[in-house]
Amino acid sequence: MEPRHKGRELAFKALYSWELNKSTIFADITNIDNESSPFGEDLFTGVIGNIEYIDQILSKNLVNWHINRINKIDLSILRLSIYSLIFLKDIPKVITINEAINISKDYGTDQSYKFVNGILDSINI
Repeated sequence: MEPRHKGRELAFKALYSWELNKSTIFADITNIDNESSPFGEDLFTGVIGNIEYIDQILSKNLVNWHINRINKIDLSILRLSIYSLIFLKDIPKVITINEAINISKDYGTDQSYKFVNGILDSINI
């Protein structure tokens, strides 16, 4: 598995755990390998540090939907991806969306990837 993909997956797991108990420390999530952990930890801390701004952008792009209704897995994926779209300009939008879809297919419901794709595709930053 490519180190950046694994880093995204680690960040997703950390965000999901944080969403459930608000006290996750990144290193507690999994056995982190040296190649993936710096990128994953940067993603995690970046999302947590900008969560209010990320949630504002997410809320603006929800149609007839409230952020509190989004299941925690999809919410974690969306936050991670929106952070990437805003702050990691060197990563093309199509790559960010594709990674989000792949994580959604692995961890979300049968419909998660469609929901995540639709929201991320509607965001213009």
